[in-house]
Amino acid sequence: MKKLVLLIAAGCVSMALAAEAPAIFKKCVSCHGADGKKTTFGNDAIAGLDKARIIEDLKGYRAKTLDRHGKANLMNPNAATLTDDQIEELATYISSLPK
Repeated sequence: MKKLVLLIAAGCVSMALAAEAPAIFKKCVSCHGADGKKTTFGNDAIAGLDKARIIEDLKGYRAKTLDRHGKANLMNPNAATLTDDQIEELATYISSLPK
């Protein structure tokens, strides 16, 4: 019974995080666009990028060890507040956006 309760709880948390990803992504829209295809200010389009790369990049910005295109000053504070689970779900969301 305990295992069933834990399994259900884990599923609820995963669903909550998945629902949270679009809300988190709203912070990204001003630079990356609502569809992840905006390339102004030297940004790469992020729509459809590989999930593993997104995770690696966000964790790099969070740790302040990455400065892709000189954007660390913008990305570090945004990534600093993300948990590993939020990064995972955000990466799933961004990688699912059509290129």
